[in-house]
Parts: sequence; structure tokens; C-alpha cells
Amino acid sequence: DNINQAQDAFQQCRSLLEDQLDYSDKLHCETAINEIEKHLDKLDQIEDEFKLVQNLAEGLTFTFNKGPLIQAMEQGDWILLDNINCARGDVIERLNSLAEAKPTLTLYESASSQQYSRGNGIHKDFRLFVIANNNRKMANRLSSAWRNRCLIIRMQTLDDGLNLDHVEQHDLAEIIKGELQGINGGQELTHTLLRIHGSAKQLSNEKELQFITSYQSSYQNIQRSALDNLLAIFRLLLAITNNRKSL
Repeated sequence: DNINQAQDAFQQCRSLLEDQLDYSDKLHCETAINEIEKHLDKLDQIEDEFKLVQNLAEGLTFTFNKGPLIQAMEQGDWILLDNINCARGDVIERLNSLAEAKPTLTLYESASSQQYSRGNGIHKDFRLFVIANNNRKMANRLSSAWRNRCLIIRMQTLDDGLNLDHVEQHDLAEIIKGELQGINGGQELTHTLLRIHGSAKQLSNEKELQFITSYQSSYQNIQRSALDNLLAIFRLLLAITNNRKSL
């Protein structure tokens, strides 16, 4: 009886808060909306803790915790699944129903299965974005069933059109300079990295340079190179400072 009363109390609180949220949304009162959403999040946390205590009291040692995807669905957040084609096929197939015009998702992992749908667990503002890189090693081919449910936007590589004579004018230069913002010599290091990358890419296209199998010439590798260079410079300066102190 106590458990049922607690569950009824949770439901009443949730209904009251959701009614107030709808009312505030109609009035476009952002302050009230944000405050109510905080209370809803707190209510979810308390309810999860209550269920955990209940399960422990019943001798259960495992409990289902909602991950970022479920939380985004319930709270109306936008979520990005990066490199989705690196996931197992059965995982992607589970998401097919979530990409429908009327999205649904059934959770079988919890103690009792739960059916999500728009307006019943799936917030109206929830959006799902995915990124797939077909050139990535160990990537899987996405099924036509999944691709047919998506609005596909194809993009050129970040280093597309990189000219060795004018690397400073390429959009990628601004991105890397942003990564190195506040670092002395960051602009010069950016141009050097881009020239090295552009030269390597040109030599590779001309078959004069061959990369090892596991390496791909990409912006991410430029970024790693920048960070590695910064770390090497920092270690060098630290070594010089220590040597001066010892002298």
C-alpha cells in the first residue's frame, strides 16, 4: 500500500508540473519553464532513487539506469550519435522506430517493459542527429531501412580545396587557430600544420607517398598533431627551466 501511495504521489506531482509547464509554454514564460523543468528533473531523480531502494528491499541487486538517449527523449534535448555506422547492426535496428514520423521506442531492459511515444515519454522538442563516416575503418554499411528514415546531408571533408599557397585563407585555418587560441605562436603552428597536411595529401594523391593502413589524412589528425606539438613544446620548456634551475 505504501508503495502504491508513493507511486500515486509521484504521478500527481508529475501531472501537476507538466500542466504548469504547458501553461507556461503557452505564455512563453522562459523563466517559469526553466524552473519547472528543474523540478521535473529532480522528481525523476527522487523517483529513480525510490525505485532503487525498493528493488534493494526486494533482494534485487541490479537496477536499470536511463542513459543519455532516454534522458534526452524525456527532457526534449537534442542528441548527436557520432559514427553511428560503427555500432552493431542490432543496436541501430532498435533505433529504427525512433526515426519514424511518429517515433516510438520500447524498453525491455528495465524490470517492466516501457513503451515510449510522442507525448508519452518522448518530448515534443526531442531531436535525433547522427553522423556516419563511410571511410572510417571497421565501419558498417547502414541499412536502407535506416537511411530511408533519415534526412541525409552529405558534406565535403574539412580540408576540401586546401591550397598550399594560401593555407591561411582556408576555413580550416580559422578552426585550428581557434583550437590554439591563447597559445604563443599558435597562428604560425596552424599554418605549418596545414602546409604539412596539404603536402602529404598532395603527395598521396600523386602516389608519391603511401600512408600506413591504419592512418587517414583528416582534420582530426591535424588536431591531434597540434596537441602533440603543444605537449612536446611544453615538455621542452619544462626541461629547459629545470636545467636552468639546476645550474
